Amino acid sequence: MNGFGKYTRALNYTQKLEGKSKIDIKDFRRVQDLKKRLKHTGMKLRSLELTRIFFFILLYSSVVSAFTSFIPGSEIITGNLAKIGSVIGSTVSLVIIGILSKTIALYILDLNMISAHLIAIYSKHAKHRNIWKKKKQKR
Repeated sequence: MNGFGKYTRALNYTQKLEGKSKIDIKDFRRVQDLKKRLKHTGMKLRSLELTRIFFFILLYSSVVSAFTSFIPGSEIITGNLAKIGSVIGSTVSLVIIGILSKTIALYILDLNMISAHLIAIYSKHAKHRNIWKKKKQKR
């Protein structure tokens, strides 16, 4: 994904904040634990997304084989696609894609909560606190 994934973006942002803040020893342990959880969640998210892509391809191959069976002369392609699509039927693929999508949504929520917790810790110890808060205007 090269920086376009959810995990990579959260990791890059928290690393930039880490460079701008000085964390005390009490929060250092919490940050290390949260980083481990962030990495674990990111790896799970990536593997689930790749698995879902695989099942989308299987579903697509079964649908394509059904429609190409009507085209004369496409028996060779249709036969190969039917073999691939028949390994796991379209109904099973849809069920698995639905379960994977729900699980991915939960992992994205976990990723958001962990990164928000990290951001809160880094913001608390930031060198320039005034950047995060608006100054009161005198009237």
